[in-house]
Amino acid sequence: MHDIFELHYIELKKFKKTYAEIQSALDRWSSFLTTAHKLDREHTPKELASDKNIVKAIAAIDRMFDEEERQVYEVRMQSLADVESKIASAAERGIEIGMEKGVEIGREEGVVEGQSRILKRLLKRRFGTLPQWATEKLTHATEHELETWADTILTAPTLEALFSTDETRS
Repeated sequence: MHDIFELHYIELKKFKKTYAEIQSALDRWSSFLTTAHKLDREHTPKELASDKNIVKAIAAIDRMFDEEERQVYEVRMQSLADVESKIASAAERGIEIGMEKGVEIGREEGVVEGQSRILKRLLKRRFGTLPQWATEKLTHATEHELETWADTILTAPTLEALFSTDETRS
């Protein structure tokens, strides 16, 4: 693959060859890049005009420096920059909202987990070791269910009665 592709690093400020000294495609392109601001269709040296790709590049430069097209180009570039800015702002805001939502959900889950842990401790003190089904019920309970069971823990005669309260079935 290295026979097909060449990579050259050139410090264009140090490229000082005259048009008469140009010998290769690399020299032509280096010359073009250092003098493009001076070139147009009428002012193209024969050493550069012999390369159809450089002629094409000069034509593109001429179009870009045509006043009307340059203004269209600048307006388009400004509109693209505006769109990119809006997308970046929207992405930042989306991340912000996502983080806020994540923190909120985390807090809610933390509250439910804390309520579940406290209710398990109280149920163990009241009814002794909890059977697996009761532990699973507490682990998967909603905040509302946990609050309901906490409200009835002192009056429920049995663990089964506590978990079968009418409010938790709704």
